Amino acid sequence: MFAYAKYGKRFAVYAEFSVELGGRPFFELNTCNGETIVNIPYGQIILTPGDILRAETESHDGKEQDNDIPSPSARVAED
Repeated sequence: MFAYAKYGKRFAVYAEFSVELGGRPFFELNTCNGETIVNIPYGQIILTPGDILRAETESHDGKEQDNDIPSPSARVAED
């Protein structure tokens, strides 16, 4: 089971709980790319600060993220 909640541009929380994650570690705190990762038994919680969320939205400038996908009119039908 997983859940993702984004609170505007303030912060975001991702939580995942699964038997596959295992019972260890009991509690572990890490950081990666500015995000805080909390590992608990059978679960993982990732906290993303607002600075990272704002940086991601500003870098796109309203442009599409999938620019490498050709438009339907540019596709050629194969026979």
